[in-house]
Amino acid sequence: MNVNRREVLRYLSAGDTPSEALDAQIDRAISLAEGAIRPRSVSGAFRCEAKEDGVFVGGVWFAGSSLGRNLRSCERTFLLAVTLGAEADLLLRRESQRGASNGAVMQAVLTECIEQACDRAERELASALAPGESLRPRFSLGYGDTLLADQKSFFALLPVTKRLGVSLSDSFLMTPTKSVTAFVGIQERNDA
Repeated sequence: MNVNRREVLRYLSAGDTPSEALDAQIDRAISLAEGAIRPRSVSGAFRCEAKEDGVFVGGVWFAGSSLGRNLRSCERTFLLAVTLGAEADLLLRRESQRGASNGAVMQAVLTECIEQACDRAERELASALAPGESLRPRFSLGYGDTLLADQKSFFALLPVTKRLGVSLSDSFLMTPTKSVTAFVGIQERNDA
């Protein structure tokens, strides 16, 4: 994985010219992350029908006008789940125990790693599209007016736990924490 240092600095709100000490912390965190994590993903294509206040995906209702707007031009959508795995959580715990700044730097590095893993998974989805199709921007539950509780329905449609080992807490947060679920709509290229 080729970690984008500029993005790590942005997550840290550190500006473009970090101190030597911060630069060394970032180098160390990147090295540890690259040696420990193995991003994995699972996806599936489903029929969808967007409404003003949400969307039906695979016959299951997901509430939220923001999600409905995102998928309004789509008759199908991918459900996508990506994780860095339990190794990322362990690495973050260890670095946080070494000190708050180490934890913050590792958090930023792992955030960049999960974003890159999602981007890579999206590129793989795009390569499977038919001529004339394109992808909408990914949209995760909990954004806009969508309900985090709908993660349960998402997990019922896509075998996230079975394939990736990602589970949901009683409050619908994922473990391992560096995991993402998203809708990635499929649209005709001339649609907006």
